[in-house]
Amino acid sequence: MSLLVEKQRAAYQMPVRPYQELTVCGDWRVEKAVELMERYALAPFSIRKLAQRIGSSTRGLNRSFAQIAGAAPGTIWRKIRLTHAHWMLLNTHRNVTEIALECGFADLAHFSRWFRGEYGEAPAAFRRLRRVASTPHGSGE
Repeated sequence: MSLLVEKQRAAYQMPVRPYQELTVCGDWRVEKAVELMERYALAPFSIRKLAQRIGSSTRGLNRSFAQIAGAAPGTIWRKIRLTHAHWMLLNTHRNVTEIALECGFADLAHFSRWFRGEYGEAPAAFRRLRRVASTPHGSGE
C-alpha cells in the first residue's frame, strides 16, 4: 500500500530527468548544451543558435551528442520538452493545446505525435486515465 502512495506522490513532483547523466558526462559541449536546453525548455531555438551560445560549431555539437548520448541534440531537447509536458498534464489544468504550445511544439498534432511515440498514448488519453486513477473513488476531479 505504501508503494502506491509513493508512486502517486512522485507523479506530482518534477520528473526524474531521463538525460541527467548528460549533465555530468565530461564533454563540455554536451554539458553546457543540456544546461541551456533545460533553461529554455519552454522557448526552444535552433541547434545552430544553441551551438553559438555555448561557443561551439554545430558540427562539433552534433558530433559530441552522437558520441556521448547516441542521439542528436534536437532529440534530447525534444525529450526534455516532452518530460515537462508529461508533468504538466498530470499537475495542471491547462488544456492539451496550451501545454503543447507552451512546451515549444508547433501545434497539437505535432505534440500528440511525439508524445504518443514517447509514452505510448495520446496526451488527452494519458491525462484522462491518470486523473481518474489518481482521484478518490475514480471521481475524475
